[in-house]
Formats: sequence, structure tokens, C-alpha cells
Amino acid sequence: MFGELTRDYRRRLALSQEELAARAGLSSRAIRAIETGRSGAPRPSTVRLLAEALELSDQERRRYAALAAGRGTPAAPAAATPPAAASPAAPPAAAPAGAAAARVPRGLPLAVPVFAGRGAYLRYLTARLDSRPGTIVISGTAGVGKSTLAVHWAHQVADRFPDGQLFVNLHGFGPGRAAVTAGEAIRGFLHALEVPERRIPADLAGQAACYRSALAGRRVLVVVDNARDADQVRPLVPGNPDCLVLVTSRRQLTSLVVTEGAVPVLLDLPSLDEARALLAGRLGAPRVAAESAAADALIDRCARLPLALAVVAARAALRPAFPLSSIVAELDAADDQLGPLDGGDAVSDVRTVFSWSYRQLSEDAALFRLLGLHPGPDIDAAAAASLAGRPVDEVRRWCARLADGNLVTEAGPGRFVLHDLMRSYAGELAGRVDSPAQRRAAVRRMLDFYLHTGRAAATRLAPHHDPITPDPAAAGTARIAVRDQDDALAWFAAEKGALLAASRLAAESGFDTHAWQLAYTVHPYLHRQGRWHEAADLLHGALGAARRLGSDAGQAHTHQLLGRVLVHLDAQEARQHLESAYALFRGLGDTGAAARTQQVIGITYERDDPARSLPHARLALRLATSAGNRYLQGRILNGLGWLHALLGDHAEAEAHCRRALGLMTEIGDDDGAADAWDSIGFALHHLGDLTGAVRCYHEALRLYRVLGHRYYLALTLTHLGETHRAAGRTALARQAWGDALEVFTELRSPERDGLRQRLGELGHTP
Repeated sequence: MFGELTRDYRRRLALSQEELAARAGLSSRAIRAIETGRSGAPRPSTVRLLAEALELSDQERRRYAALAAGRGTPAAPAAATPPAAASPAAPPAAAPAGAAAARVPRGLPLAVPVFAGRGAYLRYLTARLDSRPGTIVISGTAGVGKSTLAVHWAHQVADRFPDGQLFVNLHGFGPGRAAVTAGEAIRGFLHALEVPERRIPADLAGQAACYRSALAGRRVLVVVDNARDADQVRPLVPGNPDCLVLVTSRRQLTSLVVTEGAVPVLLDLPSLDEARALLAGRLGAPRVAAESAAADALIDRCARLPLALAVVAARAALRPAFPLSSIVAELDAADDQLGPLDGGDAVSDVRTVFSWSYRQLSEDAALFRLLGLHPGPDIDAAAAASLAGRPVDEVRRWCARLADGNLVTEAGPGRFVLHDLMRSYAGELAGRVDSPAQRRAAVRRMLDFYLHTGRAAATRLAPHHDPITPDPAAAGTARIAVRDQDDALAWFAAEKGALLAASRLAAESGFDTHAWQLAYTVHPYLHRQGRWHEAADLLHGALGAARRLGSDAGQAHTHQLLGRVLVHLDAQEARQHLESAYALFRGLGDTGAAARTQQVIGITYERDDPARSLPHARLALRLATSAGNRYLQGRILNGLGWLHALLGDHAEAEAHCRRALGLMTEIGDDDGAADAWDSIGFALHHLGDLTGAVRCYHEALRLYRVLGHRYYLALTLTHLGETHRAAGRTALARQAWGDALEVFTELRSPERDGLRQRLGELGHTP
């Protein structure tokens, strides 16, 4: 009986016979003899040693000693049954009676009184409890609210861990003090569990074993805050699956996920609504609602970072009579973005808090600083390698390390983002650490990367696009292959935001040649997508750069592209730019570009007075023929055919467009061929051949889809819908117009209003 109880108590602590022997100062043979009943009545000294090693409560000690002397009966078996006997779906068994009741640590710190949002994270964490995950790692950038979330949730679920909650701040990132070692953390936990000091081993392995034994058979929540690395955390993970270790760290602690099966939770910035709720919680909902625009401006200046929001909210709370707009004005008047975000001490100063992460970097520190020079919104490894002037594979590893430390976020495969405040901090560091020459060289390499790769991609999309010849790329600029049109479309889609930002940065930084050439390079993609507003904004800045350079070629090309874009937005302004471009091209002796410009001048009259377009189109054809430019001849012939169609001469229109189609097919101009198929379909529709028109439109649609032409795809869908309606196929007309409206709405194109009206005439409300 005594031996069986000894065995049950040992198993409760998840100890082997050898481990119990070591704890009690007995031999393994003696433990085996006691448990099998072969040893006879144990000595009182042996009973005391075993009771101490088995961490028995006073009540258990008395019962244990009585049973050893042959006077008692063992405790009910249920009290010593290990939790492994529970079914997987059942809740874990409670700790043995008497043990847990004597020591139930409640170590969680006070939760913050104002907690807003994060509902999705809270629900996810709670849902994971049912799978008994063992360890959860909440990681995220500095100041994003990892500890706040962890402590708030820990209080919510504390009642599911009736045997206690433990908490330790490992100070992995912080001011002035060394990080807490795993041994120090374990000793603190053992003290909280009331393990006698004399029973705590001196070495880390022994301490970890003692800690695991103390938690065996219990349900305890262990919150490990602010961990530096996995080595700090691993000894703190108990062997009992009924316990949960909740870790927070600026690093993702990937090795814990790999080796311990930890569940990773990457904490992102709060949403705009959550940020508003946070401000309302600190300042009162009426004050925030009364100045909603100023509140949103504060959120914007703080980049939705909770720590920064807490700082500005504290400033506003201390000045309740001041409007929130005055706080916004203070932030805007500051010399730098981070300066005003100082709460008065190290842990509430955003710049200082960021610095604790930066200090952990080594060779990747230089890359982090240089990323502050990138205009955003995101960057891939090749562009980052160009900034750093280092090989792409090496920089890819550095980016992965920065992402692991949550200094950057990997927003998509191979694409990295710095949130606005972190970008400001990185830029500050670059300004202090890297010389002006080093910073300028880094920006030059980055711009060269975008320009040269963009030129290669544009050539794949538009082989007949008037070429420009950039200066050779600086040494250290990364090179990537753009093998075909699919590569080009994918690259432009991924880099569009960065390309637009890079062109603006170039204009602001004295790289005016890069500014206008980047705008020129990205135009074929924006044209295919129908992004007229974005293209116009970009080209206006590029024109200023070309003027500062005094470059006639730069001004001519930019004027022409602006005209081609503004045809869709403002025909009168478009003509002004095109007339300027035409004069410059004639002065440069560029007959082909002059021909193209005349053609577009004609297009500006198409909508209101197509007859005025004809002289410009005919002049354009003469110029293109004299230049021997067959690409332009095909485009202009199709344009002439379209004009004849608008003027009602549909037979002449078909003839011109079929000539154009033959020429375009011969030279491989798929873009032009798509336009020609659409024009022929339009002519056939009005000649009464509705079946032929539908066939032509479908061929145009096939090409536009392959080429990624969004705007012209929608135009052809509009024409197709008209033909279906004329043929009495109302459902097909509705479908075509609905698809077209979706594209026009996305592109903010003026055609959407007329299309809505047509759909309304069909009895469909979009």
C-alpha cells in the first residue's frame, strides 16, 4: 500500500524512479523496492526524505507517514490518477487534492484599464485552447501591443487554469538592464510555487526538471513576456500539456515553432476602427466623436501604432480643454515624426523603444538603415540588394532576419514592408550613421534597378514603344530577368506602387533624369490598366523634372504621354500638351514621334467633332509613311477607320481597319490587332452583320485579356453588349455591360455613368 502510494505521487510529478531517487538521496534500487513492496517497513528518515522529494502537503505527509507505519489507508485513487487517463476531448484533470490548494500563484500583472479591438486575435487565442497547444508565441513590432494583448487575454482565460498563473518579464528588449536568464525565471516560478529553496537544484537542467515536476498534473498558465530568443524560453516550457505557455517577443522565435510545435501569432497594427476605439477609450467617446477628423489625423500621424497612440492620447488627456486639432498641429510642426512621440521615459518613447530592436542587429543593421531611404510602400529583395549594393541572396537572408525580428513585415512572398514610424526611424539612423555620399549612392542604385528593370519589362509589354536609353546602371545594382510578357505584367503589378513612389523620390532628390524616365517606363503598364489618374499625377511630376533638366527629349516624350492620358480626362488640356510635344519632336527631327503625336491630337476631337480629327490622322499617316514606321502606319490606319465609322461611313471604316489588321498581324503588334478587331466589329455591327461583329469582339476580348488591357477590355465589352441588345439577346447584353461597368468603376472612368444608364434601360439596377 505504501509502495503504491509512493508510485502514484511520483507519477503525479512526472518523475522517473531515478529522478525521485536523486531528489531523495536514495538509490534507484531502494525506490524500486519500496514501490514493489519488497523493502518492508521504511525507516522514518526515509519517509521524511520521500515526502520532501514528492512535495507533499501537510495533510499528505501525515497520511503518508501513517501508512508507512501501517496505521492508515491510502488516499482515494482519483487524487493520484495522472491526467493522461483523461480522454482527448475531456478537460484536463484537476491537480491532486491538497497540493494545488496549498499553492495557487496568481502572478498576472494588472491588465490595462483601456483595451480596444483585437477581437479576432482574442477569439483565435481562445479557440486554440481546445487543442492544448502547449506554447503560443505572440510576436510583432515594437509598440504594437503584444504584452497588452497577452495580459488581457490571460486574465480572460485565467479561470481555465485553476492551479495558477505565472508571469515573468524576460527583458529581452529594454533599457539598461541585462535580460533575465532562463534559470532566474525558473527560480522565480519555483518560489511562486512555494518549492523550498533547499529543494531547488543549482544547475539549469536540474532547475528545469524541478519546474516540470512542480507543474506535473496541474493546469497552470505561464506568461513569458518580452523574450529575446528561443533559448530564453525553451527551459520554461513544462512537459505537461495541460499547461499553456504564452510568449511575447519582437522576434518570431521560429525555432520554437519548429522544435516545440509552438503556435505563432503575428500581431499586426490595429485597424482604423480599432485605433479609433483605443482613442475613445482613453479620451472618451464624445470628445473623439466631436473631432472625428482630428482623431483620424492623430491616428494617421501615429501610423496606428498603439504605443504612439497612447503617447498622444496621454498628451490630449492632460489638456482636456485643448482641441485635438491642436495636438495634430504640434505633430505636424515638429522637425521629425518621432520627436513628439515621447511619453517621458524610455519605455514610452517610441524612438527609444525602436532602438532596442535595432541594437540586436549585426551585419543587417546597414540594410535596415538604408530601407529608410526607400519610398515604399514595399520592397523586394532585389531592390533591397540594390540599396545595399550587395548580392541578392545575401540580402534576402538579411531581410528574413529583419522580418524575424519584426523590424520589417513580410507582407507577401518576398515582399517586405516597414510601417511609417519604423521607416522614419530607419531614415534617421541612415542620416546619422551613413554619409551623404553613401546615402546618395544607395538611392542611385535603387533608382537604377527600377529604371533598367522597368525598361526591360516595358519592352516586353510594348515592343514598339518609343525606346529610351538610360545611362548605365551603377555598380552594385541588382539585375533580374524579365523573360516574357507574363513576367513583365507580374513585375509591374508587384512594383507599381514602388515605381510611382520612386519616380516622385527621384524628382525630390535631384535625380531628374530618373524621374521622367521612370514615368516613361511605367506608362505602358498604366495604359494597359487604364490608370489614367495615377498616370497623369506621375507625368505632371515627370514633366517638371524634364523642364529642370532642360531636356527637350524628356519634355517632348512627357508632354506626349500626358496628352495620351488626358484624352480620357480632359481633351482640351490634352491638346495643349500634344501641341507642345509636336513642336519639340519636329525640332528634334523625330518624325515618327511627331506622327504619333498628330494622331493623338486627332483623337482629342473624336468625341465632340470627329470630322476635325481627319486632317490630323491623315497628316500622321503621311509622317509615319515618310519615317518608314510600319507600326505607326498600322495604328494610324486603324484610327482612320474608326473615324470613318464615327462619321457613318462603315464600309470605308471596315476597309481601313482590315488593312491595319493585316499590317499589325504581319509585324506582331497584338495590342494594335486587338484594337483593329474591335473597330471591325463596330463597323460590321452597323453594316448589319451582327454575327460577324460578335466574332470580332470576342477575338478582341481574347487578346485584351492576354495582354492585360483593362480599359480597352471594358470598351469592347460595351460594344459587345450593344450588339447583343440589337440582336435581342438581352441577358447577354446585361452580362457584358455588367462586366464592363465593374472595370470602369474600378478605374473611375467617366464611361461608367452612361453604362449605368444603359443597364437601367434593360431593367437592371447596378
